Amino acid sequence: MTPKQIDAFCRTLPAATRTVQWEGVTVFKVGGKMFCLIAPPGHSVGRVCFKCPPEHYEALSHAEGFRPAPYLARAKWVALDDPKFLTPAELKAYLKRALAPRLADEAEFHSSEPATSPGKPMKVPVNSIRAGNVIEYNGKLWVASKVEHISPGKGGAFVAIEAKALREGNKLQERFRSGETIEHVHIDDRECTFLFKDENGYTFMDKENFEQLVVGADVLDADLARFLQDGMEVAVSLYEGTPVGIELPKTVTLTVTEADAVVKGQSASSSYKPAVVEGGIRVMVPPHIGVGTRLVINTEDGSYMERAKD
Repeated sequence: MTPKQIDAFCRTLPAATRTVQWEGVTVFKVGGKMFCLIAPPGHSVGRVCFKCPPEHYEALSHAEGFRPAPYLARAKWVALDDPKFLTPAELKAYLKRALAPRLADEAEFHSSEPATSPGKPMKVPVNSIRAGNVIEYNGKLWVASKVEHISPGKGGAFVAIEAKALREGNKLQERFRSGETIEHVHIDDRECTFLFKDENGYTFMDKENFEQLVVGADVLDADLARFLQDGMEVAVSLYEGTPVGIELPKTVTLTVTEADAVVKGQSASSSYKPAVVEGGIRVMVPPHIGVGTRLVINTEDGSYMERAKD
């Protein structure tokens, strides 16, 4: 098979719904399962393996004329238990605990393929983009500030993205059809803990080297900032050493501070009512929810998900 044939074959495969790269490990989710491919430290796994789940790569490797790079022939596929990863930072922390010994065993691998360098764009499904991600569109770099997945009653589903130009500062509002691809720019994600907010912006501490990173209020969208809590673990995104955004956990637990009184006899199936949770966030909740109730809130759209179990 020629490189073009391999590339064409890969385009027929199901794309990964989410990817994270860390020290030669590529992790992605296919068919509801989490897999990772261990490659040499400092090297990427390449376009073919990025798009191939294990079962497809195994079949492809036996195809006549297929000659993968030497290290790929010996690379290891590892199926991971999926503990409902919420952020790249949480997933990387899991990898450090679970896969560090395996990475040490693979140190003898050799490859001439360069690692994915910061700032280099890579096509990904637009559905995988989240607030805080850097994308390349119309020749410019943009930081996504708000991402909405919309399924109208008529017509196909689409993804609405609001973004801010990384250098110029102007804003963008664009809609993409669900299933389209977009250029996601590789940036440096740091596992950090939120410390405090002051006149300089939002201060986070890098969990690895304890360096303090300040994200300006002009960089951090207000819709994201309202969910920050003391000690919250997030991923701070840096481009050329400058913080350009953060990625929050997918959900956060907050306490209701204001709500209409519970009406006797009213059921959960009744229409939702407005309420206010910590941070002054307004949310629609079931009628039986009262002040003091702890709720799980979706940080992507600020919607009520469920009553907290703690």
